[in-house]
Amino acid sequence: LVYVWNTLRFDLGSSIIYFPQSVTVSIVNALPWTIGLLLVATVIAFSAGSVIGAMLAWSGTPRAARLLAPLLMIFSSIPYYLLALILLYLFAVWPNWFPLGGGYASGTALGWDLRTMLTLAYHAVLPALSIVLAGLGFWALGMRGAMINVLGEDYLMLAEGEGLSKRRIFLAYGMRNALLPLTTGLGLSTLATLSGSVAIELVFNRPGIGKLLISAISERDYAVIQGGVVVFAMFVVLINLLMDLQEKLGLSYLFIAHDLAVVRAIAHRVAVLYAASTSLAPEQHPFQVLRSTILSRPGTIAAVVIIVVLCLIGLLAPWLAPYDPLKQSMIKINRMPSWENWLGTDQFGRDVLSRMIYGSRNSLIFGLISPVCAALVGTTLGVIAGYFGGWVDRIISRVVDLLLAFPELLLAIMIAAVL
Repeated sequence: LVYVWNTLRFDLGSSIIYFPQSVTVSIVNALPWTIGLLLVATVIAFSAGSVIGAMLAWSGTPRAARLLAPLLMIFSSIPYYLLALILLYLFAVWPNWFPLGGGYASGTALGWDLRTMLTLAYHAVLPALSIVLAGLGFWALGMRGAMINVLGEDYLMLAEGEGLSKRRIFLAYGMRNALLPLTTGLGLSTLATLSGSVAIELVFNRPGIGKLLISAISERDYAVIQGGVVVFAMFVVLINLLMDLQEKLGLSYLFIAHDLAVVRAIAHRVAVLYAASTSLAPEQHPFQVLRSTILSRPGTIAAVVIIVVLCLIGLLAPWLAPYDPLKQSMIKINRMPSWENWLGTDQFGRDVLSRMIYGSRNSLIFGLISPVCAALVGTTLGVIAGYFGGWVDRIISRVVDLLLAFPELLLAIMIAAVL
């Protein structure tokens, strides 16, 4: 009870690492770095991804621009930390265009002057770019799917028949209405981005709440860990509250075109005439639709082939790996790629290619088991909450909110530290 009362007064105790500094002061000093980076990166990724996704679905977009879709799919499938490592090598290690890490140059006196702002922005380019590239594909593909659904609506046909410009149809009737489902997913995406910020701050050695918690976990500073979890939980509650207010107050309807009521009335007549003048195609079996979709799209065929090849590599790892992935050799430490070791060796002289082949098998196993278990447990809890309602629904919802308060990487590090 004393700890709860102190927490309500934001008195989280003293830090062990930074004693006698209080936990509240440590979190307050680290929080602006995380919020500033996430806010800017999320806004850029959401805005740019929505525009790109809408253009990919629009019929007037040049064919060459549609080649961005496979590239965006690749970016959306790469984790934050891996993109961060790639960007570090491409723009910081090799050409030395950007700093390797840190939030500002050593010896810089922080203030509100223009020079300090430029320094902070210069050090935040690569971390923000990692988050933007990882989220850009997610928002673009989501907006593309929503835009495709909107393009089939009758009010777009009516707007085109009324002679409105393509630009107005695209912005006011297409894109604005397609943004509706994306605004709901913005809250959940923000939580995922907050989880990814832990890895970003670790890779770039950047000050922030993620780096603070990782240091606290490694040093067993439980006061800071508890304070950080409280802050993450507050973010979860705040985001859920904003999403609920959006639904209760009807804020989503601000995105809908202002003359949608008139459009609906006239579009009903257009739909009746269109249905009377066309013959409906016979329904196809879902497997027939899936087969025709895969065979008609070369990109889908290539994706299926890649997935099958990766699965075969994982299954046939003992026969494909040229060396034992655990065998160490002191005379082969940190070798460059060669004919003997195609991808080189690590700091213990182990063959990198063999370790990647065996590692793909473990990744496939965990990648299949984890989503299946999560889907079964989550679906069961959702069905129970929806069926019984009342206090059962509230308890399950609060437990889920508590789980969302723990970033994935941070939770993994905590489990590894405890066990």
